[in-house]
Amino acid sequence: MKKLLFSFALALTAVCAYSQVRIDWQQCYGTFGHDKAYRIVKKEGGFWVSGYVGNSSGMVTIPVSNHSWVIGIDETGDLENEFSLGPYARMDEDLFGGISEGAYALGHPQNALGKEQLGIKKLDANGGVVWESMVGCPNEAFANSVHGTSTPDGGMIATTSVQWSGGDITNHYGLDDVWVVKTDSLGRLEWETTLGTENREWPSCIVNASDGGYYVAMNGNPGTMGSIPVCQVPSTDASDVLLTKLDIDGNLLWSHCYGGSNLDWMDHVLELEDGFLLICDTQSDDGDAEGAGYHLGYIETNRTLDIWLIRTDFDGNIAWSRCYGGAGSDFPIKAFHNEDGGFTVFGFTSSNDGDVQSAQNLQVPGDYHVYARLWVFRTDGDGNLLWERAIGTKQSDVILEDVVKLSHTEYIILATGEPPAEGFEGDFSCTNWDNHLCELESYWILHITDIYNDIEEIKIEETSVSLHPNPTNGTVAIKGVDLKSAEVFNLLGQCVATVTGSGESLSVDISGLPTGVYLATITDETGRKCVRKVVKE
Repeated sequence: MKKLLFSFALALTAVCAYSQVRIDWQQCYGTFGHDKAYRIVKKEGGFWVSGYVGNSSGMVTIPVSNHSWVIGIDETGDLENEFSLGPYARMDEDLFGGISEGAYALGHPQNALGKEQLGIKKLDANGGVVWESMVGCPNEAFANSVHGTSTPDGGMIATTSVQWSGGDITNHYGLDDVWVVKTDSLGRLEWETTLGTENREWPSCIVNASDGGYYVAMNGNPGTMGSIPVCQVPSTDASDVLLTKLDIDGNLLWSHCYGGSNLDWMDHVLELEDGFLLICDTQSDDGDAEGAGYHLGYIETNRTLDIWLIRTDFDGNIAWSRCYGGAGSDFPIKAFHNEDGGFTVFGFTSSNDGDVQSAQNLQVPGDYHVYARLWVFRTDGDGNLLWERAIGTKQSDVILEDVVKLSHTEYIILATGEPPAEGFEGDFSCTNWDNHLCELESYWILHITDIYNDIEEIKIEETSVSLHPNPTNGTVAIKGVDLKSAEVFNLLGQCVATVTGSGESLSVDISGLPTGVYLATITDETGRKCVRKVVKE
């Protein structure tokens, strides 16, 4: 297969070289039908990617049982191998000992009675099956998604929804409950527990705690009877956010609840040194979301969703709560804690206003339809927005599915996207699309680099340049040797101020610009350049 077309910052459509995100490479994988990506997992020398394909065509050269298609790619995206997992739809990275030892696949295989159970399949480093086990209720079928991860002891912990008890399921409290199951390294059941009330609760994710226990992220509108405490938020029938802590044996230690009077939903949770970051959606502007900055919008009569970050201490007390997005709906998928104490958040958005200003670069003039795009943004430790970047096309929807962090600046993004019509490519530049190896929706994988820190550290030894005052609310004086010009760019890469001159001093007026961070490109008489950050108060 041809090597990927590397599209570095200079090739990014409508964004200058000082964009905060650089697309290093990208590629598409799939069939001539409708495909959907699920999960990307780091393995030795590359990645495994799982998903659903519409048929056996295009790049698929094997039979795909239950339309499950898993591919192995190297570190630059070249296809190495492919196989099918059957009814196992999701893959989770082995968080202990490295992915070179294998991975887990989770799904809903059928038992002898034709009932779908919670299935766990351990894979070796080549995708071969090490062992397979099923747990559940023999006479009932699971219908909802399953979430899980490997555990430090080599086992597996998973969650799914249950509406009954029996078999391996000891308790059921009413309607939908959250069932948590722990297996050993050979897939044998160690313990199980049910979290719920007489109302509805659904699992979102489960992660290992640093002390050996587990955090279960849930959503729902708990009632007054069951195994978890009652929520004390101004909820109606809409969902609230719940975070529950289990010890290593599955015993409930505590449960916290957050939300407002509208829909609130948790997607992921990060354990921090001093507490948690809850990665959520919200339609609320009251309760725990009061003052968070919700961006009101409507789809028909329904309020749109914002990305909602909640920073808490270990006792569940809120340190800060912030909303991000615009008048469209904005959805988070994952967030990562940065070395500077801030966070990088990945999701997708149908907004092109509010915080999502960069999406305007992907908007077709005169086209009032707003397509879904990937959205990545970075905050400081207090939740203040530092920069944001929409990634996508001008004429098709792109849905984020998963993200893997490779280093403090590098990430692999997995999305489901449809190739756009010619002239509407935006950030889309898959080489195999030209060969018509995949059409309609397919897996879209991008390797990106966060160059925010790189920009701050640019230094040209031959030129000594200083800016004063910085931060400023008016004019910035630029001092140096043989200066020729200075251009100021906003974080969309748009030039918003220019000054030319000759000598040791330039002066640029940014008093009319909005408050925020800008980048000044300064050029001397010999053509040498340097970049300096400018903060407008």
